[in-house]
Amino acid sequence: MLSMTIGWGGTSVGNGAPGPVPPIAPVAVVVAPALTQVDPGGQVAFAASVEGAAAGVTWELRGPGTIDANGLYTAPSSGTARTEVIARSASDPRAVGLAAVDVGP
Repeated sequence: MLSMTIGWGGTSVGNGAPGPVPPIAPVAVVVAPALTQVDPGGQVAFAASVEGAAAGVTWELRGPGTIDANGLYTAPSSGTARTEVIARSASDPRAVGLAAVDVGP
């Protein structure tokens, strides 16, 4: 009796070991606008699209200001700064999209 295992891509492995693993589709997160400017105390709405995974992101900041779960950024009430906006895929946290907002007149 002949025993054969067929792996991904039609590769035959006669020793019962699994065949090669198919490549994992990359996940991409794109944030818009990519770069914008806002006055102190102002707001900017960011949007994110996710390709290669279920939609949905979590928002993070590196710098002053706040961002809500819908991507609405609120600048600090005074001062100037550049804040990095990060949208992280909810289904694949390794995938991120980046944008920046300059706060100031």
